[in-house]
Amino acid sequence: MFDNYLTSEMTGCLGAWDTFEARVAARSDEGVVLAYHGTCDGLVAAAYLLHTLRGNGVDVPRSRILWAASEDHTYEQLRSFLRQQRPAFLITLGISVENSPEALADMVENVSQGVFVFDHHITNGIPSFDKLVVVNPTPTSEHIKTKPMPASIFGYLCAERAGRDIAPWLVGVALLDEGIEDKLPFFFEEMSRLHDLPSPGMVGGASGLRQTIYGRISRLLSSNFAAREPDH
Repeated sequence: MFDNYLTSEMTGCLGAWDTFEARVAARSDEGVVLAYHGTCDGLVAAAYLLHTLRGNGVDVPRSRILWAASEDHTYEQLRSFLRQQRPAFLITLGISVENSPEALADMVENVSQGVFVFDHHITNGIPSFDKLVVVNPTPTSEHIKTKPMPASIFGYLCAERAGRDIAPWLVGVALLDEGIEDKLPFFFEEMSRLHDLPSPGMVGGASGLRQTIYGRISRLLSSNFAAREPDH
């Protein structure tokens, strides 16, 4: 379904994840924290990746799955949690590596084995720290016309490659929340063909999609995850 996205950049992202996940699987008993950006896209990505990890024998308990608020550019809650827990691994989805280099350095310092960051935001430079792996399919401002790769698609691809039983329509919900449905009509058309769901051609284009079940679920989730409190 996502062949058009398997560019050299995305292939590299998935390859980096495979390598990192193998390290996690070998030492998961030392503690793994999964943190995601507090949006519908981040939530769906975390669900897919958690499904993938657990299918490969890596348990991430609910107490170590964290929500990072959109407006929290210093990730203080996440940093405080890492200082207390000192896990072996940290995995983040949709968190910008340029928001606060000091915060990123602090997170790396409090994780003993490795940090994996999936960040699709346009960035002028990816920080370099020991133990840090950053994958970014839109790495520089020169690629401004490149279609973004939401974290939900990355999570979906990881789960699909791992042979997990997954629900692809959740990506459609996340993409509507990201506001890029007009750039991905092929995805919705293919999803409609496979799952008997509405597509842009059936409902009058991208704007029509927002009036379907995709749009209603997207608004429901995004309204909840727009709250400042992680426990909302």
